Amino acid sequence: MPSAPHIPRISARICVAAALALGALCVFASSSWAGIYGSTPVSISSGMGGATPNGNSGEPAVSGDNRAVRFVAYSSYASNLVRGDSNGVRDIFAWFRPTNRVPRALRSGRLQRVSFGPNGQANGESSNPAVDGSMVNRPHCVAFQSTATNLSSRDATPDSDIFVRDLRRKRTILISNGISGPAVNPSIAGNCKKVLFESGGKVYWSRVGAGAPKSLGTGTEPRFSRDGKSITFVRGGNVVFRHGRLKRTLGPGGAPRVSDYATSHGWAVAYNSGGNVKVGIINGGRKSIQTAARNAVVGGVTSRAAHRGIVVWARSHALYYLNRNTGNSDDLAYGHSNITEIDASARANLIAFAATGGENFIDARGNRTKSVYVKWLPK
Repeated sequence: MPSAPHIPRISARICVAAALALGALCVFASSSWAGIYGSTPVSISSGMGGATPNGNSGEPAVSGDNRAVRFVAYSSYASNLVRGDSNGVRDIFAWFRPTNRVPRALRSGRLQRVSFGPNGQANGESSNPAVDGSMVNRPHCVAFQSTATNLSSRDATPDSDIFVRDLRRKRTILISNGISGPAVNPSIAGNCKKVLFESGGKVYWSRVGAGAPKSLGTGTEPRFSRDGKSITFVRGGNVVFRHGRLKRTLGPGGAPRVSDYATSHGWAVAYNSGGNVKVGIINGGRKSIQTAARNAVVGGVTSRAAHRGIVVWARSHALYYLNRNTGNSDDLAYGHSNITEIDASARANLIAFAATGGENFIDARGNRTKSVYVKWLPK
């Protein structure tokens, strides 16, 4: 296997000071996988009985339920993950973590197909899942986009629509009803009551199971905070933050993630900008923009990140985190290829990412299929 990329060590004292200020990247990296922080990554997209999956998996989305992390959703082209998968297209799956015992418990778990309608499996591709759950709400919904026409009786066109699968009630709900163009990039509030999505260069929001979508104006890449009280999106190439009447433009960027407002320190918005990961801190009428990691892509921002949460990112083949409370920063995994699809739980005690295996982790039987992995960080 290839060795991990060499990253020079930095003095702990200097590193912690820089990390607390979030003015520079701080990484305690090792040239061996033995130095990674947390558990060894474990695949959750293996075939039945541990068989090699016969298709790629990716786009992980982690439930936002405080430290519980009850399930992770992802998309997959594999047809041997669950019984009866014969539609020949990409589907959405939910992996349910069995217990709080880790990392041993991560090696087992119940897998369920989510892209399912009243008449059975979807007849079109499904992708881009988003999961509910918050610091006070248990997760039970997965939003996703699909070209299927049999998930709802109100959808008869093969363009992309937004759906929510209520796992508790076992029903699939059409969200983008009445939208003429393709609807993509869903984000769901932690209580499964509202969904954001984009269509035709505009951002829409809709209540789950009630009313028609409403436009929020031009924009793309919308994202709820896990508590569903704040949103961020991209407009005119700039990242925009909104909370009620409070609105702030943070600057050029994309793929924004926003924290909950859980302390008096306000909100943190992590986003990609110019090849770097930046963090915007919004506190009332004030804002500040800081570079968290250079030559990197954002992977997640947790609740309370404005003051003491965690920012997760990847640089090339390596995955990292920064704890804004302690100043600790470390490497989490080294993949065989670039890691770009990442999500973190509300407290970052569980990280999910897609990779074709890595220096210290492989998929079933050592294959190089792109798979979804989870790893546990100490509480």
